[in-house]
Amino acid sequence: MVFIVLDIRPSEQAGGSDAGPPFALRAGETPLTETLFCLDHQDDPVQVSQCPHCGTPWCANGGCVLVRRVGARIVWMRPWMEAYADESGRYNFIVGGEPVFLPTMDVGWLAQRYAPLPFIEHEPAWFSETDYRELLRRVGAHPDEVLSRIKPLSGGETSYLLRCLMPSLWGERRSDPPSWAVCDDRTLRRNIEPAVHPEGQELLKAVYQLRQGASLVDVVDRAPEFGARLLEEYDTAPGRGIARLGLVVPSAETRESELWHWAGRGCWARVKLSS
Repeated sequence: MVFIVLDIRPSEQAGGSDAGPPFALRAGETPLTETLFCLDHQDDPVQVSQCPHCGTPWCANGGCVLVRRVGARIVWMRPWMEAYADESGRYNFIVGGEPVFLPTMDVGWLAQRYAPLPFIEHEPAWFSETDYRELLRRVGAHPDEVLSRIKPLSGGETSYLLRCLMPSLWGERRSDPPSWAVCDDRTLRRNIEPAVHPEGQELLKAVYQLRQGASLVDVVDRAPEFGARLLEEYDTAPGRGIARLGLVVPSAETRESELWHWAGRGCWARVKLSS
């Protein structure tokens, strides 16, 4: 599958906003929103489905994406939100990688405020920079100015993105991404193909390095054609499923192994492993 190309058109939904009429976005036959009034990326996460009555960002909840850059690619992924209760009963709520301390009663409100755009709830959407510039231009934004605001995907966000993908490998839909410990618990076995490949042991070690820390270097729209791959067999319901996790190839320049990991919607990401 190629990178996402959005169909951008004037929305059929009337808006009584000073911001002007809204835009409608579609990805193929999938509607994303009918109420995009502005896309200036002043906020992080970014709300792309805004209040239909006034067009003011955050007047209504939800419809959010975390926008990040990986090389020449732009990704829309679900906002990074995870809650951890501390000993006092407060929640350390991670929003975009930053801790926000909240009483229990406010956790639900924050989850609603930053609820993801349904299109990217389970798998991220990847754009080429050329197509993203066109999106910004079509909705009246200034591409150079907006692109300068987009942060690179951090190591923590990389881990979150990859964990969000795991339920899709298992054939499941869930609102909370599993921890790496849960992923390991559900792994029945790992197999190298071909079993005699000289990089086999490096491939197995790369899986554990991935759990410890990694960053995405590049994203392509097809699976790389290399000789070694890792198959992970998971305890899924119903039955057992086989999922292809990634590929490892030696890098002649750095003499480090590079893991290619499925990145959602037919895309693959080259992962730089932490040393």
